[in-house]
Amino acid sequence: MAQVSANLDEGNSTVELTSMWVSPTARGLGVADTLIDTITTWANDRHADQIV
Repeated sequence: MAQVSANLDEGNSTVELTSMWVSPTARGLGVADTLIDTITTWANDRHADQIV
C-alpha cells in the first residue's frame, strides 16, 4: 500500500508534492519510483514548470 499527495499552484505553474508514504512491506520494490513517475506525468499534463 502507498499514497502520494500533490497540489498544483496554477499561479506559478508549480506542483508541490505534499506527502508520500510507502508501506514497510512494499518498500524496496520500486513503489516510490512509480509514485514519483506518476506525479511527474500528472504535473507535465498540467504544464507545470516545476515540482517542489
